[in-house]
Amino acid sequence: MLFCRVGIDVVAGPTESAIVADETADPVLVTADLVGQAEHGPDSPVWLITNSHALGEKVMRLAPAAIAALLAACVVTTQVLADATVALWQQMCHSG
Repeated sequence: MLFCRVGIDVVAGPTESAIVADETADPVLVTADLVGQAEHGPDSPVWLITNSHALGEKVMRLAPAAIAALLAACVVTTQVLADATVALWQQMCHSG
């Protein structure tokens, strides 16, 4: 139950986000995280750094549908298509 005027704590924006993922990452979750961060505005670039060509390709294929699913699709489309980067690494180091 709310008793008074309610609002958000801050206006979200701009962020710079990177995900480092290998072939075990869920491409749906990676896509959702990247698009969710890029949604903050046109000055919020996102990056995926991976050693998996398949993951990078899948995320790039999933991104348009994820963008379309958001209410603020016009802001996200500008950002994700303009400033998203997928970097493919030949080998990733694992601590063990």
